[in-house]
Amino acid sequence: MVETGKEPVKCTSCKAIVNPNDLYCEACGKSLPPPETYLKHKHVKQATGAITSLAVLFFIFGMVMFFATKSQNAVLLVKLNGMDPAANFPAVINGVTYTVAALRERILFEPWGALLVNMILAAIMGGLAFWGKRAPLPAVLVATATYLVVIVGNAILEPATIGQGIYVKIIIIAFLVRGIKAALALHAENA
Repeated sequence: MVETGKEPVKCTSCKAIVNPNDLYCEACGKSLPPPETYLKHKHVKQATGAITSLAVLFFIFGMVMFFATKSQNAVLLVKLNGMDPAANFPAVINGVTYTVAALRERILFEPWGALLVNMILAAIMGGLAFWGKRAPLPAVLVATATYLVVIVGNAILEPATIGQGIYVKIIIIAFLVRGIKAALALHAENA
C-alpha cells in the first residue's frame, strides 16, 4: 500500500476517485500508473512548495532587512548631518575613504539595495514555482542552483551568514533535492 496524502487519487481520464493501488479505473477501465508514481508526484509538489516558500521567505526577509537597515542607518545619518559634505569621513570603511556626501548616499541606498535584491529573488522563485507546475525538473534544478548561489554568495560577502538559519537551509535543500529525485524519476518514467 502506498500512502498518497490527504487528497483522493483521481483517474486522469474520467476524474473518478480510484484506489492508488488499482491497476485500472473501475469507472472507465483506463490503466492507472503504478502506486509509486503518486508518491513521486507528492515529492515534486513538496519541492515546488519549497520554491514557493523560498519566494515568501525572500519577500519577508527583504521587507525586514529594509526596515531594520533603514532604522539602523537613521542613527548614522544624524551623525553625518553635522559634518561638512565635502570633507573626508574621518574613518576608513572597508579600505575606502569616503567623503561625507558619498557616505551619506551609500547609507541612504543600503536599505533599498537589500530590498531590491530580495524582491528580485522572490520574483525569480515565484516564477520558478509557477513554472514548476508545468515543468518540475528544470524548475526545481534552477531553483536549487539559484538558492545555492545565494547561500555561497552571502558566505563570500559575509562569512558569518554560513551558520545563520542553518536548519532552515538544510530543510529547504532537503525538500529541493527530494523534489529533484522525484522529478528525475517521473521524467524517466514518462520518457
